[in-house]
Amino acid sequence: MHSGHILIHLIAGVILLTSIPLASYAQSGSIKGVVHDESTGRPLTGVNVLLKGTTFGAATSDSGSFAIDNVPVGKYTIVASRVGYRTQQREIIVRENGLLSLSFSLSTQPVETQEVVVEREMLIGSTDRIYSIPGSAHYIGPEEMDKYSYNDINRALREIPGVYVQEEDGYGQRPNIGLRGTGVERSEKITVMEDGVLMAPAPYSAPAAYYFPTVGRMQGIEIRKGSSQIKYGPFTTGGVLNLLSTRIPSGFHGRANLIAGEDNTRTIHAFAGDAYDNLGFLVETYQFSVDGFKELDGGGNTGFDKKDYLAKIRINTDRDAGIYQELTFKIGQTDETANETYLGLTEADFQRTPFRRYSASQKDVMNTEHRQYQLRHFVKLSDNFDITTTVYRTDFKRNWYKLDKVRASEEDAGVKIGNLLADPASYAAEYSIITGGSSANDNALEVKANNRKYFARGVQSIIGAQFGTNSSVHEVEVGFRYHEDEIDRFQWVDEYRMDSGVMKRGRDSRHGKQSRRQGKSVGGLRAV
Repeated sequence: MHSGHILIHLIAGVILLTSIPLASYAQSGSIKGVVHDESTGRPLTGVNVLLKGTTFGAATSDSGSFAIDNVPVGKYTIVASRVGYRTQQREIIVRENGLLSLSFSLSTQPVETQEVVVEREMLIGSTDRIYSIPGSAHYIGPEEMDKYSYNDINRALREIPGVYVQEEDGYGQRPNIGLRGTGVERSEKITVMEDGVLMAPAPYSAPAAYYFPTVGRMQGIEIRKGSSQIKYGPFTTGGVLNLLSTRIPSGFHGRANLIAGEDNTRTIHAFAGDAYDNLGFLVETYQFSVDGFKELDGGGNTGFDKKDYLAKIRINTDRDAGIYQELTFKIGQTDETANETYLGLTEADFQRTPFRRYSASQKDVMNTEHRQYQLRHFVKLSDNFDITTTVYRTDFKRNWYKLDKVRASEEDAGVKIGNLLADPASYAAEYSIITGGSSANDNALEVKANNRKYFARGVQSIIGAQFGTNSSVHEVEVGFRYHEDEIDRFQWVDEYRMDSGVMKRGRDSRHGKQSRRQGKSVGGLRAV
């Protein structure tokens, strides 16, 4: 009898649980509609139709129609918006199993010239266009950047599908990013841009370089993947990442943030700008330093010190000029000293003390200098036709001075650090040296100066046009890019001895057989 009651309760419970979703599903309705241009009557595509305060919404198709299904019953405010048109909203009631049919007629609203200029620097143009452009696109805007205080590109991208990130230094200074299955090493298989301009030190001849724009001073990040980004190049299979620097404000605006944290972390981000009838400017700095979380045998700094400076100045004609024009000059400088190393730990040491650094890495350091120059001209010939031309140059040099080989005696050829760490038992004498044991020879530690210089320069122009008929609207961009870049490698080797945990200089520097090497890519003409 008791078991019978249990069975009855179980059956009743199953019926109750399975009926809840069905009941919830039944208490919903649908919305469909169409959006037209008020003056021409033609359907509008790419209009965002959203239920305010919810995640329910849709974008209109080429026929101007939209549909929103499975909307819970209740009262809502529905909003229809599109760039260049006045936003329209109305109160609606969704009834159970009901189908609500709506019609919107949007009137045009002149788009601010500055919005058009910004669109030519962007891959998407605005958040409203995410749902109307082909392919996969994602946008992280100023509110999200400010809310989470992103200064690590790895953290900023981790929520976006199809983006693969491999951590390296723990701070995101040298990210390894892949899009849609491309390799992640040094982000060499994706296109990295800032304000629509190629930003890898030598994008065509040496894209895998130790530079990435400072994320902390950016106000937005755009990602386009697959065929939707093919026009940006040089890599057209995975995707493109475009970082958006702080805009020149429309009026006086300034801010300063000071942050301090563990490991003596210090962050300063400050900017100020203003705009007048025919002039605008912005000055900005982002400085980030930390002592590091690794512990060097004998003590020492294992972090970095990065300083980034940026300035923009714009001159422009009157806003109501028959042909509006503006000229913007942008200059940036980034310097960094990073006490980083290639020397890791043996597996046994990692299990015991994962944040340890051996004594032989005490001289390892990378010094980088980056300079960027951009001159952008924008002319709006009519309401439907504009041209944006940008001349740019970047210069980057870095020298990563790091341990390369270890030799236990004068006669040894030397052991690469990777081989030593993989099999420390076979290289007991070399292992003793890198962990601070005194060496008998002056050339026990080979420290290589991996010294590189890069430059990239070019000009690109984008022609934007918009035209339409009573039934459709068309937006067209045509452009070209002429680009050239170069890498110049010159490296040498210094030798040290280990003296009770302290590295002391041994023999003079020497150059290898392949100390000097150059690579060049000229005339990267690209029409889109």
